[in-house]
Amino acid sequence: MTAKPTPDTRAKSSAGGTPSDQAAASDELVETVDLKEPRVANALRLHLVLPPRSAERLKWLKDVTEAPSLAEVIRNAIQLYEAVIREHEDGNKLMIERDGKIERYNLFY
Repeated sequence: MTAKPTPDTRAKSSAGGTPSDQAAASDELVETVDLKEPRVANALRLHLVLPPRSAERLKWLKDVTEAPSLAEVIRNAIQLYEAVIREHEDGNKLMIERDGKIERYNLFY
């Protein structure tokens, strides 16, 4: 029985190295996060390559929110981003209270 090619093997044969190898060779892309949800039916599996600063920010968010995984941080970020986008589409504004003053937060210019 022949082994089924994995995404990494297909990428290696067509792109001159696995995505991880390519990331290691680049100064900008050095951190990888593999989001796997094998127990969820019809789940989307992603292999994510992040620049170092984005990887640091993701790890920081995991630490400060005490999330159990990086995947959980990303799921929470998607949920928040969707809520903000929907409010923006409805014509609402995002406001921040800073030093006792309420200011408009310009997320979308």
